[in-house]
Amino acid sequence: MELDRKAFHFDLDNESVERFYTGKRNAWSDIQDFLESHSFEKLQYSGYESAENIVMSYQRAYGTIDEMMDKFPWFQKCVKAATFTEIGESYDVKEFLEKGMQLSPSSRHDTRKELHFDLGTAALSENYSSIRPNAWRGAWTLIRIFMERNGFIHTQYSGYESKAAMPIDKAMAVMEELQQRYPWFKDSLLAASLTEVGERHDALSYIKGSSGTIVPVPTHSLELEEPDFFGSESVI
Repeated sequence: MELDRKAFHFDLDNESVERFYTGKRNAWSDIQDFLESHSFEKLQYSGYESAENIVMSYQRAYGTIDEMMDKFPWFQKCVKAATFTEIGESYDVKEFLEKGMQLSPSSRHDTRKELHFDLGTAALSENYSSIRPNAWRGAWTLIRIFMERNGFIHTQYSGYESKAAMPIDKAMAVMEELQQRYPWFKDSLLAASLTEVGERHDALSYIKGSSGTIVPVPTHSLELEEPDFFGSESVI
């Protein structure tokens, strides 16, 4: 069953932007203004989610892209990656870890879960216990290893997805175990959410002129550019 909301992630080719962009500000700001006027909310980087109070069907989502390409002809020439992902209910991980709140049971047990979090670097450098300077920069590596051992894959930056369908209580149990193993995680956490996710569409194929296709769920972490972590602690 199609989930009610959609997440849209894209990337632009910088050289193409310099060549084809015809606006007066910058391409990313123009796209942000357009998507926000069409019931999408900006998350981080080039990621957007449809508002929680509306039903965003694929027909409506792709219709929004059609309108954006009509308004910004340069978008089709500059985009180099684009996906739509079905998303459902979101849960506040930070509140759960801090207050131990009771979870309302989800009506969907057959969805994968997506984690996004943000750590405060100042708090992390203060809370991370190590005698080595800058060892706190290895925190993300420890988190990645832990999450991969517990059924998640790394997607981008501080983002993870479960490989298979996972009940929300099990996903939250993973997060609770993470903060018990690494207390600095909760102490340095600025924000974190777990979201139900469904099928992912290759929106780039649609934008470039062919029909959108369903993207298979990845079975391993994506090899994306990451910050230069060093001094990471060994994991036993």
